[in-house]
Amino acid sequence: MPRVTLQRVPGRDVAKRVADALRLDPDQRYTVTVTAEDDELAGAASLEQVMDIVGKRARARGLTPELLNNLLKDA
Repeated sequence: MPRVTLQRVPGRDVAKRVADALRLDPDQRYTVTVTAEDDELAGAASLEQVMDIVGKRARARGLTPELLNNLLKDA
């Protein structure tokens, strides 16, 4: 099986682009692994910057210090 890397492909184009690039047999079964890009995290220069990004996203989704403490107590 050939190994093909398709980078920066919009999600709406993935299925056709992957099938075409790998010349997939439509009757064969395959396992496909997909990893989404995260430009903001990829550009972080330190662990502190990664934690700041993750914290900002968590707060935007409604995580509060109280909820975090409750989650950590249950862990």
